[in-house]
Amino acid sequence: MRCCISHEFLDSAGKNPSRVAVVNAFGGLQRFYDSFASVGDVSPSSSSTSALVSAFDLNFDAARSSSSPPLFPGDECFTYENLLSAVDSLSRWIRFALDGGEDTHLVRPPGYVHILPEAETDLPSKNYMPHIVGVLIGPSVEYIVSVLSILRCGEAFLPLDPLWPEERIVSIVSSSKASLVIKLDSDNLMRSGGQHMDDCCTDWIIDRCGCSVFYFSMKEKFVKNTAQAANFIWPCEINRTRKFCYLMYTSGSTGAPKGICGKELDIDNRLR
Repeated sequence: MRCCISHEFLDSAGKNPSRVAVVNAFGGLQRFYDSFASVGDVSPSSSSTSALVSAFDLNFDAARSSSSPPLFPGDECFTYENLLSAVDSLSRWIRFALDGGEDTHLVRPPGYVHILPEAETDLPSKNYMPHIVGVLIGPSVEYIVSVLSILRCGEAFLPLDPLWPEERIVSIVSSSKASLVIKLDSDNLMRSGGQHMDDCCTDWIIDRCGCSVFYFSMKEKFVKNTAQAANFIWPCEINRTRKFCYLMYTSGSTGAPKGICGKELDIDNRLR
């Protein structure tokens, strides 16, 4: 048995740190769009479908490099070393934020007061109720790093799809009592000059859910908080086990969405 997924990722990624781990395929996606544009608006049932497929193949073959995985101009590559560094940095900042710390990438709801948790000695062994951290990010390297970082902190992640209706996201964040939501940082959300966001730019998650939001991007270089580093230990080395490590909600098609908790062993079994 592996001691934890976090250690397994560290060991596996460390074996070949220069290997490409994730590709944000912006270049490949643009080639895909260009292929459609080259033959016009074609429906799947159209007789021109074969022309579309041919244009698609030629367009990709002309741009594909000989690397493995195949890359296209405009693609953004991240190695395992990039992921390891990002997970190490973000996990410390998540821990710092959950412990009441402040940062220019972190926005708190008005009147936020940090409540100190019970002493660890008062917590039953193997009965730790983790903080729930939402990940409101689409498929990307940032999503992967966020999930790995939350697991590294010993807390539980809550997947939130940015394409969901706002009401569903608000309902899930509120009912789950999420302590923090991680969102993808973008130009219109970045604080200019490293300053906090203006009141007029307050995030709707904060307004409607009263939940703190942390903005994350792989383009940002997060500096490790050395004050927190000494106390930042692996989840498997803490003398307690979290009740669950992720929380996923049902579609709600037969009623209100219901939260389903899963354990680390469930993820390990699925990966196997």
